[in-house]
Amino acid sequence: MWKVLARARRRFAENQRGNVAIFFAVTAIPLLGLLGGAVDLTRHQRHKVDLMNAMDSAAIALARRGAEDDADADAFVNEYIAALLPGGGDPMLNVGRFNTVEIDGGFRIVSNAVMDTAFMPVIGIQQMPINLSTEVMTSGGNYEVALALDNTGSMARRNKIGALRDASNHLVDILYEEDGAAERVKMALVPFTTTVNIRGAAFDPNWLDPEGLGLGVHRFDAYDRAVSRIDIFESLGDGSVGTDGLPISWKGCVEAREGGYDIDDTAPGSDPVTRWTPYLSPDGSDRRSWPRFASANSYLNDQTGGRGTPMERLKNVDKYFSPIIRASFDENIGPNESCRGPIVELTNDQARMRSAIGAMEPGGYTHIPQGLVWGWRVLSPEQPFNQGVAYDETNTQKVLVLLSDGKNTFPETYTSYGHRFGGRLASNEWAGVQRLNEKVTDICEQVKARGIRLYMILLEENDPATQQIFEDCASVNDEGEPLYYEVPDASTLTAVFGEIGTDLTNIRISR
Repeated sequence: MWKVLARARRRFAENQRGNVAIFFAVTAIPLLGLLGGAVDLTRHQRHKVDLMNAMDSAAIALARRGAEDDADADAFVNEYIAALLPGGGDPMLNVGRFNTVEIDGGFRIVSNAVMDTAFMPVIGIQQMPINLSTEVMTSGGNYEVALALDNTGSMARRNKIGALRDASNHLVDILYEEDGAAERVKMALVPFTTTVNIRGAAFDPNWLDPEGLGLGVHRFDAYDRAVSRIDIFESLGDGSVGTDGLPISWKGCVEAREGGYDIDDTAPGSDPVTRWTPYLSPDGSDRRSWPRFASANSYLNDQTGGRGTPMERLKNVDKYFSPIIRASFDENIGPNESCRGPIVELTNDQARMRSAIGAMEPGGYTHIPQGLVWGWRVLSPEQPFNQGVAYDETNTQKVLVLLSDGKNTFPETYTSYGHRFGGRLASNEWAGVQRLNEKVTDICEQVKARGIRLYMILLEENDPATQQIFEDCASVNDEGEPLYYEVPDASTLTAVFGEIGTDLTNIRISR
């Protein structure tokens, strides 16, 4: 009997047919905890982000509203966040009351939330707390502010340019009036017409495409053969050059890029399409006949012996290299026609900003996309102007303020898209204006997607389409209202810029 029992015991010990099941049973619990834990951690992180965004929004709204005491602030914040968070969300998320207290210069909000875990209880973790806090300050802050300001000819009417100078200086006053602002605030200036002058202190000649290679077939629109715009300016000038090695006679304006690069902040590189062709308003024909634009801006003798059509005279390259000058060059006639003062890249030099603002003068046509895109480029951390911090730098608010006193225009004469007859933008005025309007909308969406706060100001312009474009382009405040200002009278510009300055300096999130 004992021998039978011993043999049975040995057979049981040696039998391995159930070992896999036993092994799986032993390891299943920690494996489930490990794999399911990743799901719980993902849920936890998502809830943290949602709660943090809601808390930041509530903090800014509270700062704008104010509070009688901590109890009033606490009630407002909890009602505000409850309205923001989606109803019927994760039933395993338990959001308690948010604790709100007033601190020196602002408010602090602290979360009290717990997430029940779905898988981690098998390893003993039943809940995961979500401990967050945010602070909103009602003064101070780091800012990068770009002013893209219309310097077109219409700004001369009723001294709108003078009102704009005063209003811009008022905004400088507000942004720098607090102690320590010089270390926290940088400003940039972009005067624009149909083009923008990029030849400021930070300019690099490597940004240029002198022969217009990036323009493709359009580089021949105003010339009968390939030619360097810089070579033309050298021939037209007196031989003097700037610190960048380029002729002083080229003031610094550029044409729009091709291939969609005219509406983005792609850095200039080895491909000519990513660089900018120097803006050179061609000499028009001495023969004043059809087409009329071919004789516009005539500042050289055609030197054709009376031969050639107006278009042939317009495109004649030879006249630039043995020039007989018929008129003095300035911003109103000559190769730099419509080119205004240069960009001021981001700087904390208030004197330089004020000097550039005071030097603004009106002249030229309106291409709002050029002002808008260069306003974005001076804020960008990428070349050509890379003085800005990274887009994801949460301690700095990037701001773009754009003002125009009129709608987009697309004349027959030379612009940053060449002559209308070349068809780079469109072949007729109506289509050209529509394309410019579309570009404004496209740029605005890209700007806002990068977290840049966009203020749009329309001065003394009653065109409903332009008004709607500006309103749609603007960022919205915490109440969902667009940061769009429709200004019927230039005398109120200083008040508008003051409101923007107050809006910026009054509120900031500080972790």
